[in-house]
Amino acid sequence: MVALGLLGEPATGPFIESYLDSPIVELCWASAFALTRLGIAGTAVVDVLTQVVALRAVDAMLAGLADCTGVERYYDRYYTAQRLFTLVFSGEPAEPPQSFGDLSDVQQRVVRCVADQDEAAWPYPAMDTLSQWKVPTGHSDLRAYVGSV
Repeated sequence: MVALGLLGEPATGPFIESYLDSPIVELCWASAFALTRLGIAGTAVVDVLTQVVALRAVDAMLAGLADCTGVERYYDRYYTAQRLFTLVFSGEPAEPPQSFGDLSDVQQRVVRCVADQDEAAWPYPAMDTLSQWKVPTGHSDLRAYVGSV
């Protein structure tokens, strides 16, 4: 995909655009990047690029949270969790998600990470935010919600 964009042939635009909604994140990104090289930067292209960047930032923040252990790292963990949940679950949902599948890919990744941890390791901002979004906050309920029972 990237090579098609670098070649700069406008006729390949429709073919490349057809991959913007691929379930493969890397293919979505490559398609969006290639389209920008062709001068096509519509809403769908910008959305894909934003999601990919957000996903990488979330992965880095989740890794940082995993490294924040012990009492001496409590404030780092709290701050990182607060920033992460503010980024991923901004504001009130227009409509509460009815299922795990209703969450965005980034939100699913964060919720799955929380569900995979011991309940004692959950940062407080996570529970407040999940409650606000009407996502289960009990350990067994959350694990059932994400399907990792």
